Amino acid sequence: MPGFPISVKDASENYACLCLVADESFTAGTPSIRNAVRSALLPIFEMRQPVVGISPEESERLSSLIRIAGEYLDSENPMREEMLKNLYALFLMDLSSILSRQTKRGGFGKRAEELFMNFMDLLPKHFVREHGIEFYADALNVSSTYLSRAVRQVSGRTVLEYINRLLLMEAIWLLESTSLSIDEIAERINYADSTTFGRFFFRMKGVTPREYRKSLFKISS
Repeated sequence: MPGFPISVKDASENYACLCLVADESFTAGTPSIRNAVRSALLPIFEMRQPVVGISPEESERLSSLIRIAGEYLDSENPMREEMLKNLYALFLMDLSSILSRQTKRGGFGKRAEELFMNFMDLLPKHFVREHGIEFYADALNVSSTYLSRAVRQVSGRTVLEYINRLLLMEAIWLLESTSLSIDEIAERINYADSTTFGRFFFRMKGVTPREYRKSLFKISS
């Protein structure tokens, strides 16, 4: 997942893997891919044991997409970038579908993990407008206390941490990729005014939105 370090701690002699790695700029620049990353990868990486078992058929299908992406990566096709984006989005959507099926058939076992996955499915769709735990608890037909306890049990994080992290990601993307004013960005992610948004951004990032945007120009110049 973009922003996460990758390393192999240990491996058995018969270990084998295929990796599909995309940098942050490639991911953040395409809304459909950003949404797919949130739906497919964020739930996996936020679990205490970020491992998902898949069937041989699912493994072969995902592996074939990675191999095709590798072929386009080495090609001189003039549509290479668009094809790679579509392949990446397809890979993520397929993975998201696998996660959804596993949740429905109890692949993750405990009730807390099922509730966590359902919360992580809702979150990318609503976090821009809904910043409070009550909305998600109501949507999942549980109390706020129960949802908060389940999410913390599975991931070690709070519901509010998840909401704030996605709001920060969205704010950073808007600051980096659009010419929207700070007031417009605050309105876009449903803050009452730019002052409230500025306090949130400073608390999360250590700089104001305006300072962050200015730093981008320094880096590019």
